[in-house]
Amino acid sequence: MNVSEIIKLIDAGYTKADIEAMNQPETPAENQADTAADPEPATPSPAGTEQPDTAAVNAAMLQELKDLKKAVYAMNIMQSEQPAEKSVDDILAKSLK
Repeated sequence: MNVSEIIKLIDAGYTKADIEAMNQPETPAENQADTAADPEPATPSPAGTEQPDTAAVNAAMLQELKDLKKAVYAMNIMQSEQPAEKSVDDILAKSLK
């Protein structure tokens, strides 16, 4: 990530920690495929064990979605380009033609 991209992210409101997290290298796709291919079988919970609190699960999913939204915005900002600024000389030369 170059300096101009970092400045764009700062202008967009991202913190230093957010930018550092975005700059971390991604994990290889092989590891992700292995974990996705071997899901744990669903087993009924034994009597006496509690299911996770649905409010906590919903809050965790909401936080993950917020993080994903930030990452998408950051990628859009990093890949955006501003049009080249025209100098006064360029504008005058065009108007004189």
